[in-house]
Parts: sequence; C-alpha cells; structure tokens
Amino acid sequence: FAWADGAVDPDSERPLLGIPQPQANHNGGAVDFGPDGALYLSLGDGGGANDEGMGHVEGGNGQDPTNLLGTIVRLDVGEPGSAEPWPDRPFAGEGGGPDVFAFGFRNPFRMSFDPDTGSLWAGDVGQNRWEEVDIVEAGANYGWPIREGPDCFSQDRPGSPPDDCAEVDASGRPLRAPVLSYRNAALQDGRGIAVIGGMVYRGSAIPALRGRYVFGDWSTSFDRADGHLFVGTPDGDDWSLDPLPLADSSDGALDRYLLGIGRDGDGEGRDADARGADARRPEAFGDSEADLGGAIDAGRARAHLRAATARGHGLQARRVPPGEAAARGRALRRHRRGGARGRREGARADALGPRRPARPLLDSRGRFP
Repeated sequence: FAWADGAVDPDSERPLLGIPQPQANHNGGAVDFGPDGALYLSLGDGGGANDEGMGHVEGGNGQDPTNLLGTIVRLDVGEPGSAEPWPDRPFAGEGGGPDVFAFGFRNPFRMSFDPDTGSLWAGDVGQNRWEEVDIVEAGANYGWPIREGPDCFSQDRPGSPPDDCAEVDASGRPLRAPVLSYRNAALQDGRGIAVIGGMVYRGSAIPALRGRYVFGDWSTSFDRADGHLFVGTPDGDDWSLDPLPLADSSDGALDRYLLGIGRDGDGEGRDADARGADARRPEAFGDSEADLGGAIDAGRARAHLRAATARGHGLQARRVPPGEAAARGRALRRHRRGGARGRREGARADALGPRRPARPLLDSRGRFP
C-alpha cells in the first residue's frame, strides 16, 4: 500500500507474494523492513503439529528450504510493480527457494531488527516443551523439527525428546541453537505457552534497558489472560533471561494476552494486547509514565513500555471472549493427546490462541508512524 497524507491509500494495494497455508495455525505473522531496504516476512511451518501431515513434506517443511513454509523470506520491493528476490540469495546455488533468507522455524510469530546493529531477532513459538528466541542470519538453519529449543525433537515421539539427534542438516549446515529459551508452561517451571518476540531496546527513557532484549509470552494458560514480559541481558557470549518488573507486577505479569511489542518513532517500546476496549490506553496516562512502567535495577530506572490497542498508535487488536480462548485451549490439548477428533479440532488451534490481530502499519524504516 502507498502511504500518503498520513494515511494508507486502500486503492494502492499491490500483492507481492501468495503462500498456500495447508493448516489453520502456524501462519507466522511479522512483516518488517530491514536495514538493507528489503521486506522480511516470517512464516510458520504450515500448521497442525509435529511438522507433518497434510501440506507437509517428508522430514518437515521446516527442513525444506525449497518451499517458503517454516522460513523467513526476504524480498526486494523497491520498484513499483515488482517483488524480486534479493540479489544476495543464500540458497540460490542449491535449489532452495529464491526468497528464503533463513529456515528451520516452527512459527516465528514476531520479529524485529536491532536499529543499532541491524541484527534480526525472532521469537519462534514451540510445541510442547520449549519457547525460543533466535538471532537470524542469512542462510542459517534453526533446527525445527530436528530440534525444539535446546532439546532434540522426534516427530514420531513428540512428547519424549531423544537423547541424541543430528547437529547438521542434510546439506551439512549446523543447526543453530537459540539465543534465549525457556520451558513451556506445560512443563514444571514453565514460563508460558507462546513466545512473543520483542525488540532490542535502544530508547533513551530507560537507560538500564539499553542493549537488552525486551520480549514476552502470550499467556501461561488458554483459560485466562496471563501474558508476561521478559528481558534478556547479554552475558559475554550468552544471554540471561529474567522477568521484566513492572510498577504493579514484580514478575512482569500483564493480566492480559500479549500479542506484540513494537517500537515507536522515539525508539520507545509499546506492547499490544487482545483485550480491546477493556485495555488500558496510553492517552489515559498523558505525559506521565505508563502504568506498565516499572522499576528495574533496584528501582533506579523506570520503564516506559506502554499498552497500545485498537484505538491508539496504529495498532489494532481483536477482543477474544474468554470462552473462545478456553475452547481453543481444550482443542489443542486434545490434539496433542492424539486421536482423530483431537487432530481435526487441533488444526484450528495454535499456541497463540486468539486469531492474529491486524498488523501495525510500518514506515520505510520499519517503525510505527
């Protein structure tokens, strides 16, 4: 779409890419411009479970760089009327998809670029055991469905990870380990059921957060709105993971479903939820600190993460009735236990529960206008 006079021109729509989705879930959801000017799209593995079944190839779509499912795609959209593969194509010489930038993903629902380094960060929603965050590099393989998070994964025994698995793919590429990972809430000490990728904070309002990765999880349960915010901190070559304390919640709990985290024109963070008209709005805060603001580093810095919903800052969110979220949760649990009925109903449920919200509108630098 063209952006003119502060609004999107609906008559300027130009389709760039069509991607068949064999199942109702794992459709990814992020669109962003990179520092190279290319348009990046994140795509799930095609849905269902275990990366198998209808619409999945032998060994899983995640391990097939010749299709677009389970990948992050890069397109050159600089010239009107065209959507060409980027000139530097990592898989061009081995029969891979010309648009594929990286592969081996299950459902990279949210991604963003670090405005200082240009690195691409993606939160990849896991299945039953692990949620993960990856730094995405051109031509890399991120392991699904050979691995889930730091563990091996078996399509035949998804609930029982094998002790050993391949460390490289069929072409000899190493399977990249996640930068950050945490257990799914289905396991003991789990933190949530669907990671929501965020951003490396480069704003000025919260000096103690600079250089840290702020992200979260949709909820700890399908039956109640219980999203959380986390912060990843660099520690040498590794990253540590902690809850992001808020003014009214020391463990980063939001009491809502978390759908996304964005960056405004000043580099400050905003999160979007699925509570629609019931959500707290930034206009209610005036110029004061948001009620999502919280003390970190022993109370010396204040967070300016703000709730942005359907009526604010270009974000839109769909209200999800509690009964619908609970029904989706029951369907997914039946699907994971197996059986024909469970598989049929589970195809309609994803680890993200509610259907995707309308995506925010981004400017040419990938920021909220």
